[in-house]
Amino acid sequence: MSLCIMIKDPYRLASNGLFTDLEMSLWKDAKINNYAPLYQYYSNDKYKNSVVTKSLKPILNINPGDYIYLRVNNLIMAKGKAIVVPTQDSDSVINENLASVVNNSTNLNGRNRFRADSCLTTLQSSGTNNRRGNWVMLFDDAPCFLHSRAFDNHWGQHIYVEKWEELERPVLVKANMFISPNNNSAIKELKEAATASFK
Repeated sequence: MSLCIMIKDPYRLASNGLFTDLEMSLWKDAKINNYAPLYQYYSNDKYKNSVVTKSLKPILNINPGDYIYLRVNNLIMAKGKAIVVPTQDSDSVINENLASVVNNSTNLNGRNRFRADSCLTTLQSSGTNNRRGNWVMLFDDAPCFLHSRAFDNHWGQHIYVEKWEELERPVLVKANMFISPNNNSAIKELKEAATASFK
């Protein structure tokens, strides 16, 4: 399976080929850390409970070895093979099951969209203060996916890859490249015929 994961500035006003400062920053972080970010930017209240989230169901289908293509706005920039999340600090790790999060209706915030904090509802019952501190959540049924809460008040949701390999020429996205072109999730499955042309 080949998946395309999109980085997009939620404040972007037009779909031109120019990257915003935020998109450039997230693209740089992705290359340095060998992951694909899956989140909107939550520094503004307007987005703190926004769409992370149509992305949660497709994550259940990502397996180590799947090809991940990283898209910045409307350009596919790099590819990498999905891997199991690297070892984390054991003191900060919380183990969960993603399917149980996805299938819990209390995690929805209208129109079947998950709240940004939907992965955290189970923390409350364990006495963990999910609004403070630094922790990492791993999932037994989504081995390439990590959800974190950092000290700097930014959420983190990442799919890890072995290493990003930049394409020789960025590829302009076209609807016919995708199996479900009308799906507006940050994660879309690519047709194998389309990826064969990426160099």
